[in-house]
Amino acid sequence: MPLIPASSAAPSKRPYAFKLGTLAQDDHGRWRSEAIWLGRKGGQTRISYGELRFWWQGRELKSNEPSLSFAELAVHCDERYGGDPWYVCNEDGNLWVNPASLTPKPSLTDQVKIAEELTAMLGDLPNVPGGFDGWYQLVSDTRSRGAGPAAP
Repeated sequence: MPLIPASSAAPSKRPYAFKLGTLAQDDHGRWRSEAIWLGRKGGQTRISYGELRFWWQGRELKSNEPSLSFAELAVHCDERYGGDPWYVCNEDGNLWVNPASLTPKPSLTDQVKIAEELTAMLGDLPNVPGGFDGWYQLVSDTRSRGAGPAAP
């Protein structure tokens, strides 16, 4: 399921926004970016911040094209598996830190700062946070990717 530009940031659509300046290939040519994405759990809107990998047909997308944009990558990739969240913040300000993804673990002061930034982003929805390119959402209609004609 590729990502396409979204007109709004409806948490039920799990929208993504990519942090500008973080799109890069790793040593193996796989594309990655820092990103935020929204969702709902326990009746609360939540925002996740972490790394999003770009997948192509079950494999990480590799390319020798160094100038791809988020939009160019997103429309050709399968993002149904989401990203690797470093932080998840609920609209009430509670922050979860993923210890497996962050080394070294951020200080308590840094965690408070991150929680404040993410809570402010939630409070400013549906606006795209400054320094991010968004919103993008998953496309679930496989016909839009040339999988064949619609069933009668």
